Amino acid sequence: MAIETKLGGPLLIQLQLYDGILSMPKRVFVDLSIPNGTLVEPRFEIAHVINGDFRNETRTMPNVEYVTAQYFVYESDGVTPDEDYIINKDIFVKTACDLTSNIVLGGEIEGEVEVESTLSGELDQTELDGTIETESLLEGEIDETTLEGEIDDC
Repeated sequence: MAIETKLGGPLLIQLQLYDGILSMPKRVFVDLSIPNGTLVEPRFEIAHVINGDFRNETRTMPNVEYVTAQYFVYESDGVTPDEDYIINKDIFVKTACDLTSNIVLGGEIEGEVEVESTLSGELDQTELDGTIETESLLEGEIDETTLEGEIDDC
């Protein structure tokens, strides 16, 4: 399952065991890895909250395209793998910035717009109307007909 997450935002690392018992005699561990397979954080334990629901929100999204969380269920000793549960995984995908969702333009953008690290193009009217909610996302100046600036990471 792919879960969109902002850069630096919390990863909702969560596993629901199907039996949902109140007092869980199992333990769940997680490996976090990045696209090239390198472990960002090797096997760490996540807490049982209630009814077979294990969760952790203390890890954050690094500046990579995605992070994979693999879940391993162990017996209460934390050493013996539980053979009744398969290895599950979640994929946390870094959310892309979409500056245009926060700006209402008085005209249309003409030209090519790149959404890597620079937003560029020409407005067919000289008015720009709207609100930029996060001021740190837009750097640059607006002249009469051209909007140019850089978008920082989300």
